[in-house]
Amino acid sequence: MPSSIVNRQTKPLRVDVLAQLFLQLAQLESAGLSPLQALGLLESRDKMIQPRLSMMRRHVQGGCALGEAGLRAGVFDDNHKTLIEAAEAGGKLAAVYKQLASHYQGLSERLRAIRSRLYLPALILVLALLLQPLPALVTGSISGGYFLVRVFSTLAVIALCGFVAMNLPDLLEKAGLRTAWDGLSLRLPWIGNWLIVRQVNEFHFMLALLLDAGLAFSDALPKAVATVRNHVLRARFAPAVEQCRSGASVAETLRLVTVIKPLTLQFVASGEQSGRLADSLLHLARIEAESIALQDDALVEWLPRLVYGVITGWMAYSILTSGAFLPK
Repeated sequence: MPSSIVNRQTKPLRVDVLAQLFLQLAQLESAGLSPLQALGLLESRDKMIQPRLSMMRRHVQGGCALGEAGLRAGVFDDNHKTLIEAAEAGGKLAAVYKQLASHYQGLSERLRAIRSRLYLPALILVLALLLQPLPALVTGSISGGYFLVRVFSTLAVIALCGFVAMNLPDLLEKAGLRTAWDGLSLRLPWIGNWLIVRQVNEFHFMLALLLDAGLAFSDALPKAVATVRNHVLRARFAPAVEQCRSGASVAETLRLVTVIKPLTLQFVASGEQSGRLADSLLHLARIEAESIALQDDALVEWLPRLVYGVITGWMAYSILTSGAFLPK
């Protein structure tokens, strides 16, 4: 079965699961265990992804390469496969595992902080939507049956919106609207810059790992560009991909990408001259990740307040305009 088909049929692993998985793989690889032995141990430890690990181990037993086996089993994605193949060839599998574990651990902590602060505002918003027709029920404008219909229909709409939000990229892809949506999201005043900063940082991180694994820049750049999820943003890297085999320096090549900042180019030029380009890019990615974490902290701090303010104003308006507490 083609790997792409299998990969589409399995849901990607959560970032916290990936962080724990890569950390364990790094430890077992450093201990000198073979991939087959490591998968056997992990299979007995992690019950959550045991079926995928079992399938991956069977693929490896059948002679499949480690990255391809993980992709077919739904443990790795295309980016992981590329990195692991390069790391195996360069003998740096444990180091790449550690970098991926650290990367996903940081991402998991940021997502956990955002979710924990947004659970209560989301619950209050749902309760406000459910109780919105209550004043009309008190005044007798609607019946109890109609009130129940409104409540259950609201719950159905909330569930549908949640499903659409969780599967939006796939739905847009199937509808042929992915490129249009990607272009629109980049043009939005604040959201566009928010997306660019995060996806460019992912590009820097992936390029650094590929270079550190031993790939030449001309081979690593197209693979790193492929990790940019926004199709319109990815197209902005096309001039650099075309020039990467021309013999130009890395800094000169990346200068063709308009979304890469001048400070980044200075890091790249310095790392290229010192022969430590991968280390410079990894250092840059960590600095950018810290800046992104600060932005996420500010978002977590102010977004609940905004939600509370909107809910309070909306509920007050609904109560006052319903006439529930006006004398008859």
